[in-house]
Amino acid sequence: VVLLCTCRDNDSLAARYKNSGIFYSAVEVPSLNSHQRTRLLHNFVLGNRPEEEASIHDIPNCISKLGKMTDGFRPHDLMLLSTRIRNAQYLRQIE
Repeated sequence: VVLLCTCRDNDSLAARYKNSGIFYSAVEVPSLNSHQRTRLLHNFVLGNRPEEEASIHDIPNCISKLGKMTDGFRPHDLMLLSTRIRNAQYLRQIE
């Protein structure tokens, strides 16, 4: 069994992979919608804490806006963005 995952378009795969005979099917995973991106960002930034326990109360509103503004972002991109948000939040707390 061979599983090949890529963020590239199916047409951009090299012909040697597509014509090798090892692929029986290709499955396209759709991009995340704004609600899914918002939920991922919320989980990455706040973890399992409820919104009212967040140290900065406007973060849930910002995350909701970011979820709408990050069209085309993949989960890895959202994880990197949330790391920067958490670092900024931490720096504000120690000031």
